[in-house]
Parts: sequence; C-alpha cells; structure tokens
Amino acid sequence: MRLRMNVVSVMLVLANTVWILGSAPLQAGIIRVDASSTSVSPDGGSWETAYADLQDALGAAVSGDEIWVAKGIYKPTTASDTAARFEPVDGVGMYGGFTGNESSRNERDYANNKTYLSGDLDGGLNSIRIIYASGISNYAVVDGFEITGADKGVWCSGTKLAIANCVIAGNSDYGVYCSAGSTISISNSVIKNNVKRGIWCNGLMNVEITNNVIRDNGTDGLYCLGRTTVIRNNLIHNNGGDGIYFASPNSDDIVSNNTVVYNSGNGIYNDELLFYSPTIFNCVVWGNGDDLFDCEATYSCLGDPCDLGLGNIYTDPDFKNAGAGDFHLNGASPCVNAGDPCGVYDGQVDIDGDSRVMGGLVDIGADELDMNIADFNGDGYVNMIDHSILAGTWRNSLGQDGWDDRCDFDGDDVVDVNDLAVFVEEWGWQADWLTVEPEDVYDYDGDGIVGVSDLSVFMDAWLSKLGWDNWDGRCDYDDSEDIDLIDFAEFAGQWKK
Repeated sequence: MRLRMNVVSVMLVLANTVWILGSAPLQAGIIRVDASSTSVSPDGGSWETAYADLQDALGAAVSGDEIWVAKGIYKPTTASDTAARFEPVDGVGMYGGFTGNESSRNERDYANNKTYLSGDLDGGLNSIRIIYASGISNYAVVDGFEITGADKGVWCSGTKLAIANCVIAGNSDYGVYCSAGSTISISNSVIKNNVKRGIWCNGLMNVEITNNVIRDNGTDGLYCLGRTTVIRNNLIHNNGGDGIYFASPNSDDIVSNNTVVYNSGNGIYNDELLFYSPTIFNCVVWGNGDDLFDCEATYSCLGDPCDLGLGNIYTDPDFKNAGAGDFHLNGASPCVNAGDPCGVYDGQVDIDGDSRVMGGLVDIGADELDMNIADFNGDGYVNMIDHSILAGTWRNSLGQDGWDDRCDFDGDDVVDVNDLAVFVEEWGWQADWLTVEPEDVYDYDGDGIVGVSDLSVFMDAWLSKLGWDNWDGRCDYDDSEDIDLIDFAEFAGQWKK
C-alpha cells in the first residue's frame, strides 16, 4: 500500500509540474524593434529578426520583458485612425535610443539615436493619444523616446507608469495627462512646447516628478491634484501660465530644490481649497508674474520680500545666462550653500546628475554648483587662466602684496610646490554643466576633434600681431589683434573636444 501511494504521489507531482510548465508564460526576455527591419520572419529575438512595428512587439510582450526600440519614427497606425495608440504592457519596459546592434541596454544613446513616437497620421490627422496606460498594477516603463504630434502625448488612468529620459513636446493639448488613482513617476525628461499644460495630474495617489525640464508650455508647466506628491530638482520656466499649480494640496506634498522662473502666471500657485499648503524649500522662485500665491517657502530665493519664511533670500539668483536659458548658478550666486542645512539629501542629484550637496552645504534651486578648488574664475574649466592666477601669487606668503589665499590649497600660508601639485592634479577639469560642442573655429583641420594638429596651427601664430608674417586671425579669439595668453586659454578650453 505504501509503495502504491508513493507511485500515485509521484504521478500527481509530475502531472502538476507538466500543467505548471505548460501554462506558464514564456521566459522573460528582450524584444527588439527596428523601423528599418526587412526581416521576412520577424520575432524580435535579435536585431536581424527585429519587428518593424512597435505594436507587434507590444502584442508579444509579457511581464518582465524589455522592448528595445532602434532610432526611427514609429506611429500607432499606418492609416488615419486617430484612436490608435501604443499601450504599455503590465511589467514591461519600453526603451528607445538604440542604433540596432547593441547587446546591452547601457550601450544605447537616446540623445543621438532619436526614437520618435509620433501622432502625425495620414491625411493631416493626429492621434488623440500616443501612449495610453490603464489598469497596470506592476510598473510599466517608457524610457528614451520623443513623444510628439498628438492631442495628449501620454494619457494614463488607474495605472502605474514610470516615464524617464523622454522628450514630450509639440502636442496640441497636454504633454502628460494622468488621472484616477494612478501612481506616476516622471524623471530626467523634457516637457516643452505643448499647447496647454506640460503635465496634468488629477486625482492621483502618488506623484513623483524629479529632475525634469518643464518649459515653454502654453499654460501651466505642472498642474497637480494628488496625494503624496514629490516635485524635486526640476527646472520649470517660461510657461504661459503658472509654473506649478496645486489644487487642494496637503502638507505631505514636497516641493524642493526646483528652479521656477519667468513663468507668465505665478511661480507656485496654491488653490488651498482644504486649507493645506505644500512644503516648499530650497527653491528659486524668481521673475514670475507673481512668485508665490497662498503658500510659503523656506530657505528659498524669492523675488518678493513680502513672502516671508525662515532662511529666505531676496536677491538676484545670479544665473549663468538666463536670457539664453542657462539657469546654472554662477560661483558668486547667493544661492550657493544657502539651502536648508538640516535637510536630508542622501542619494539625491541635481538637474545635471551631480551630487546634490557639494561644497559643504546644499544650494538653492535645481542646480548644485559644480565647483573645483582650482577653477579660480568659476568658468567651469581649470586651464591657463587659472594657471596665470596661481603664477601671480607664486612663492608669496600671507600678508605679502599679491597674496591670493585661493591658491594656498594646503593652508600653510605660502603658495609653493605643494599647492602646485594640487593644481596639476586638477588640470583639464571641466564642469558637468558645460555643454559646449567643438566648433570649426577651434578645429582648424576639420577632423572633428581639437587635437595636436590644431595646436600646431595655434603655436605657429603664438605671440604674433596683426600684419606679421605668421599672423593667423582664426586664433585671435578676443579680437585684440595679437595672439596671447587669453587666446590660448580659449583654445585650451576646447582641447580634445
């Protein structure tokens, strides 16, 4: 009897195992999409057999899969059905920015391999929505796409969705429209030039909006009616309405380290229907129609001295070049090291991805000043200009004419070889916020990089003046009619770019 029962038990176990294996989904994997694919039997298993249509990949995906999408333009339909849309799959990540030969997601370059999800349909029509997410219980991911040409770029309801590294622009209504109990994360993205609001979040359970640029939208940059809202490290500027509009916020809403500037309406507007206010700190709110409406901030840079609050300052934040849209802080900005000293910033990064706290204390605004002790003039480079400052105080001691304590790195009251060693270690440093591309005016031989051959050209003209035989006007960057140290510093700043 015992033997018989064991046999029966084994048979039941085997039968159950077969049923489980037969009913289980396929092993999670990678599904590839390439608009230029010509595979006659596409299955997404390799780049050679990639799907040409993103809809096919979404139809094949199961929870745990990743969909890798190569550069190109993808539309939800080849016809004129304006209701057609891409629907993210529960637990599946969609990633754009591939060339079409990568073996690792880390190899993609979404900044240069533009992957468009476009709502521009046949007959001059536009999709109502490009991304439609509903009923997702395990986060779906949309990462590395440019979403454009629809009524609403992203629409979600009752879902969990993470949007990252995307550009959501040029939609005729909202960039992102979310409602009805969703949990939403939007990070490291640009939401711009949408006809109405950049982001509209209504009735959500959790909203986290971090490290984004939200600019030049027709009305509000961000409208938020939710619970447990975090808005951190964003640059929100030049929107046609309010920078941030809160409808019925609560005290759990956190607004920290944002730069909210030059919006036509209020910088931050609080509807305050339930007599609550968001917690606002470490923000630059400047140059808006009105900076704060029915809310208070602490440790912030504000334009209106009537907006009282602990640690607030009311002087120009001193941006690098606000007129050109560069809202990084200058070294002399009053916002540097002026944020809440009691805040907890572990693991946070600023709008550029730099560590949130640099130089001892947290800065106010989305930018944490990327500093280097040897960048004496604060231009973002350690180069010949800084070397000339060090040379000007070389061998000086405290109290002597020409003393510059910035160059006394070891604090021994003399600028000597020990300080020079520190300077040499920092030579060639460049701040992360610099985005200057190599230009033909530095790349004399046109090979795409400022290198040794270009240096040779510059040195042939070194110390020459207008009219001399070796004069080369390309090297006279300051138009002073002589090639000198200032010109060399300009050239050196482009070295190896």
